[in-house]
Amino acid sequence: MLVVLLVALLVARLVVSLFRLALQELRHPLQGVVPSVSRVPLLGAAWQMRSFQPDNLHDKFAEYVKRFGRSFMGTVLGYVVMVTAEPRHVDALLQSQHQLKKGTMYFALRGWLGDGLLLSRGKEWHTMRKIITPTFHFSILEQFVEVFDRQSSILVERLRTLSHGDEVVNIYPLVGLAALDIITETAMGVSVGAQGS
Repeated sequence: MLVVLLVALLVARLVVSLFRLALQELRHPLQGVVPSVSRVPLLGAAWQMRSFQPDNLHDKFAEYVKRFGRSFMGTVLGYVVMVTAEPRHVDALLQSQHQLKKGTMYFALRGWLGDGLLLSRGKEWHTMRKIITPTFHFSILEQFVEVFDRQSSILVERLRTLSHGDEVVNIYPLVGLAALDIITETAMGVSVGAQGS
């Protein structure tokens, strides 16, 4: 009898928790403002996301931008995620002083960017920022403007040759090579020409 009562209490608790999550999802400020990938309560976009893999992530997001527009949202198990390719939305987000704590989804970039200033949070972020800020002072960066300009022009030309209308281009390897050229030339004074090879 006690076991049945405990199981009933656990099931009731689970149902109440799921109901709260569904209600929270429906009352989210983004609901109705941007298109939603899925309207299924709780599961949300989990069914669509089963086909997302690291090697097709870029293509999937490009497909979703075509289907839902430049900004859309999705929910997965109660978490609301907004994806935007709209520069004004990205600008507002990056300038916000309220977004200092990154969400868990943000750390999908960790494999690409590592544990640097961008992905750290809270006290660690403030400490790293204080250390690194003098490095990016205008007077120090001014001497490298020619390098930035030359290497970014090479990157832009490579991207221009690859862009053909609506075709999706994976810029990851190209940006990596441009970064390598910029870093080696500014830090070591040596041009390795990674973008040329």
